Amino acid sequence: MSLVLKQRLDREECSTYTLQIIVEDGGVPSFSSSSLLVVKVEDANDNSPVFTTDKYQVRIFENTDPGSLVLNVFATDPDLGSNGVVWYSFNDEVHQNVRSTFKLNSLTGDVTLHSNIDYEEQSEYSFVMEAYDFGDVPNTGSAAVVISVIDLNDNPPEIKINYLDSNNNFASLEEVDNSDTTVCLVTVNDYDGTSLNSRFNCFINDSRFYMQAIYSGDTFIVKTNEFFDREVESKITVSYTCTDTGNPPLSTTEYIRIIITDVNDNHPEIKYFYNNINDDYDYSPYEPNKPGVRIAFNKSDRYSFNVSELAPINTSLITIIATDRDEGQNSALKYQIIGDDNLSMEQQTVIIRKSFDREKQDFHEYRIEISDQGEPMQLTSTMYISILIQDEDDNYPIFGSTLYHFTIPENEQSGSHVGVVTASDADVSDGYKNFVYCLVGEPQNENAKYGNFTENVSKRVYNKNDDGHRNDYKLFGVNPKTGEIKTKISFDREVSEFEGLSV
Repeated sequence: MSLVLKQRLDREECSTYTLQIIVEDGGVPSFSSSSLLVVKVEDANDNSPVFTTDKYQVRIFENTDPGSLVLNVFATDPDLGSNGVVWYSFNDEVHQNVRSTFKLNSLTGDVTLHSNIDYEEQSEYSFVMEAYDFGDVPNTGSAAVVISVIDLNDNPPEIKINYLDSNNNFASLEEVDNSDTTVCLVTVNDYDGTSLNSRFNCFINDSRFYMQAIYSGDTFIVKTNEFFDREVESKITVSYTCTDTGNPPLSTTEYIRIIITDVNDNHPEIKYFYNNINDDYDYSPYEPNKPGVRIAFNKSDRYSFNVSELAPINTSLITIIATDRDEGQNSALKYQIIGDDNLSMEQQTVIIRKSFDREKQDFHEYRIEISDQGEPMQLTSTMYISILIQDEDDNYPIFGSTLYHFTIPENEQSGSHVGVVTASDADVSDGYKNFVYCLVGEPQNENAKYGNFTENVSKRVYNKNDDGHRNDYKLFGVNPKTGEIKTKISFDREVSEFEGLSV
């Protein structure tokens, strides 16, 4: 007798069969006997591990600490023994990035976080998990795993200042630039993923500037609201702040650096000058380190100076102190004096270059121009000075004629009128015009005796001194004030018809 299997058995459905086998003869009446047969079905590795779900989905925060449990996968295998022992692994095609980020316990199916995660770097991890048994020919099962990273507001807005000249870390504006002049371009990014965390609002802390959004609201042009004056403020630092709408909100502040470049918009300014002439007219050569009396300058005034006509060449008259609020070439000053060639400029000081002569010209006017060296146009300030030439006794008296002819009758008594000589002096001061007439060789006390004449004195006695020099004062007398000449003796034509004398 043989027992034949009529269909495939499945141990996992029924692992034991109990059969009653009856043996019956063919007699009449027939006799029979029976026996129980227990058939145990042995296990074959005919089942693959099966996960509890085809797709595992889990969400974790991006600030989850490494070592934290992310999820547990579980698979079952109804086979017995090693055929039913399940182990877990990543699918062979799972990227190394997943393998380095998550750690899998092959025995328990626990998936833990192995390294830090960042939503902004990767917001989702998708991979396939496998379960396999330990049969001689292992069977495997698989399930999809999707791990989503929950965004947190952990990134403040990122601000990038883009200056028009990429070689500079500042913006450059001319002080005369119009309002609405572009200062720089600002790009703002917030790498948080959700809308609230990545939205932001920006503002500038200086009302002299405003921003204009372009390119979907993440790029802004910063422009000016007004003019700037370099002489008031040459460097400006503006804070640019952006705050996101996350919870809690995060902020970033960057600084826009602006340099105001100079334009030649300021005239030279005369602050004051030094009057180097003292009241005693103590003239000395120009010495830059020894200025005179400081005098504040008023551009509406014209300044007059008294200068002696004997002031020596190279005498320093005034030293001018001027400044220009601009910078560089715009503030480099050049001094020049316009007028006759008696004066010149030695840097900032007016110097006598040619002697004055009051008798030719007693009043001189000059214009001093102080110009900067700016481009395209130089700016100039002006100072006017007048020089009043003071008289000095620098001229000799001059007679009205170099030779006078007079006639007198002979035998006239002494004291007779001969004639009058006159002289003049170009100097104007009274002290310089009050001069005295005297005869050449006349002793000082003799002229004081004018009017005391001796009569009937022989001319022959007095025409020469013992040393042979003329002694005209014994023959004639001259009025020291009027120049009137009179005789001191009576003349005889037969003795001498011509007499010469020097006054």
